[in-house]
Amino acid sequence: MDWKELGERSTYVRDLARSYKVMLPPSEGLALALHEADALASGAKSPLPATDARAAASAHDAHVIWALADSLKICVDAGIDLKAHIANMGTVPQTTELLRPLTRERSTSRTTTTKSSSWRTSFASA
Repeated sequence: MDWKELGERSTYVRDLARSYKVMLPPSEGLALALHEADALASGAKSPLPATDARAAASAHDAHVIWALADSLKICVDAGIDLKAHIANMGTVPQTTELLRPLTRERSTSRTTTTKSSSWRTSFASA
């Protein structure tokens, strides 16, 4: 992963949200993923003890921002108005977990919310 590119993608997502005047709740999923991506891009060291779970979460957050920036840029370049979709990004519940690959454990759990599901469906149809 190119750390400079990750930082640029994080900035792109933040700037796009800002351009639509969308406030991303600072202690929730997307804002936390952006914060982690920024920390990785800048080479900041975490004050927390290193664990496999934290490394996996950090990699997941970086991947979410990398992929999301790709998708958003494609839509913006195609002239699609994403204002409603970006506004929904600020209201999705506290996790980016829905963007993880489906595992057997996740496929049998009922953690997906209606709001999150409808956001993913409406974004995919844009």
